[in-house]
Amino acid sequence: MPAGTSNKQNYSPNHYIMNLIDRSTQRTPKFFKKLQKASLVLTGIAAAILTSPVALPGIIVGIAGYLATAGAVAAAISQVTVSSDVDQ
Repeated sequence: MPAGTSNKQNYSPNHYIMNLIDRSTQRTPKFFKKLQKASLVLTGIAAAILTSPVALPGIIVGIAGYLATAGAVAAAISQVTVSSDVDQ
């Protein structure tokens, strides 16, 4: 291999988008299914707190905002996690 070249392939942004689409349609491992459901419940509770018609203390609203963000991120990551087993 000539000096200054690497063995890595150059992928276009389209390649990464298609990879995410492919990953989101493959089977999700059992643990990550449970994690995804729990994080969606957490996000739902946080959304209910954030949209409640009752005036709540600022700290509770702030914590609910962080919980909503954490729950949404955990659900998204759980969705694109795939099993490495070929026989599933």
